[in-house]
This record gives sequence, C-alpha cells and structure tokens, in this order.
Amino acid sequence: MKVNLKNRTAIVCGSTQGIGKAIAEKFAENGCNLILISRNKVKLKSMANKIRIKYKVKCDYITADFENSKILQKELNIYFKKKDLQIDILINNVRGPEPSIVTEITPEQIFKVIERHLICSQILVKFCLVQMIKKKFGRVINIVDTIYHSPYQGLGLSSIRASEVSWSKALSFEVAKFGITVNNILPGPTETQGLKNILKILAKQKEISFKKFHNEVIDSVPLKRFASPDEIAYAALYLASNEASYVTGSSITIDGGFTPSVK
Repeated sequence: MKVNLKNRTAIVCGSTQGIGKAIAEKFAENGCNLILISRNKVKLKSMANKIRIKYKVKCDYITADFENSKILQKELNIYFKKKDLQIDILINNVRGPEPSIVTEITPEQIFKVIERHLICSQILVKFCLVQMIKKKFGRVINIVDTIYHSPYQGLGLSSIRASEVSWSKALSFEVAKFGITVNNILPGPTETQGLKNILKILAKQKEISFKKFHNEVIDSVPLKRFASPDEIAYAALYLASNEASYVTGSSITIDGGFTPSVK
C-alpha cells in the first residue's frame, strides 16, 4: 500500500516495538518524517538511526514514560522550544493495562490507566493542535482496543479504555472545521510481545499451559490467526492520508471477526 506522506511529520508513540514500530516504519516508507516517543532511550536511538538510514527521512525521538504525565509535559515543552516543527499526524499508542479482575481493582490502578491512556493523549493533542489548526490539516489516530465493543473476562482495567473512544469522538466534532480528523483503530489479538505477556498471565490464572491457551484464543478468532502489526499499520497509513479526508469520528475494528458485536 502506497500513499504520499512526503513533507508530513508524525509523532508516533510506543514506537520501539509492536504496532507502534510497524506504524513508524510504514509511515517512513511512504516518506513521512517522524518523531518517536517511548520510554526506552537506547531502543529509541537505535530505531531512529535505522529509519533515517533505511528510508532517508528525518527521524528524531523524545524519551518519556506515559506512567507520568508531568514528565511527558516537561519533555514536550523542552523539545518544542528547541525545534520549529509542524506536526501533521499524531499516533496515540500506548501499551494496554495488565490483566485484572474488576472487583480487585484499586483506585490507584484506575488513575494510572486514565493517566496513561487519556491524560497523556490530551497533552499530546494540545501540543499538536496549535500547528494543525494553523495549517488547516491534521490527523489524530488513536490505537485503542476491541474491548471498547465487548469487555473481555480478566481484562477489567482495559475496559476503562472505552473512555478514549468517547473522548476522541467529542474531539472530532470540535476540530473538523479545521480540516483535522480524529479516528480510532481497534485491533483485536495481534502478534506482539504485549499480547504474549497478557496471554501468559491469563493462562496462569486459568491454570493451563500458555500453548494451550494461546491456541484456544486463536481458535476463537474466525480467521484462525492473529493479526500482524503491519496489518494494523496499514489502517493507520490510510487514515493519515489525504484519501481519508472524509473519515472522522470513526472507530475501525481490525480483529479477524473476533469481537462478538455488530457495531
């Protein structure tokens, strides 16, 4: 899939592995300059160098942990004061919460999920919107989860992430007049280290082997496989393109038919 992202600059969060990494690489392949955000400076530096060499685009990075929104705010302030940048695309992508039982969740855990997935997204959006509004162009793409449609047993904290979809819908109403679109991608089970970690924990809770539980989950997907990160990245690539200028306030489910919902 080829789109023209030349002369565009995208912020890609969670960009050193999994879906975020796949999105960063697909964007760079299509000519987009990048600012990568993740908590691991060593991995960020290495990936930025590889992208610059392989795709011949500008690629910088910001080290920040979304567990602390104040640090993110501080790092963005420092970075944007040093750079004269035009941000065209924002990819909000952060690892999901750990498995949890709703009746055992603490208020502190809820606050952490809200900070990681909503407050940090709000901080990033406010930085980017100033320039997007001036240019009359912008793309905000949030990587959420199919749990928005149908909560999954054992992933109680993840259900709180449904608020991201409502937040982005409200945002899409407010910024549409400036040529800015806001959309969500809802991946189902995807071959990432994050999914493996979750399946290992859930398998242990169910007192069965990881392999058996892994196969059970695959069998529950109508297409009988997990998605590759690239398959999610292609959706982000489309939503970032000029061709998707009439798509806003939408949530695109990519789950191989996994989610039992007609929404």
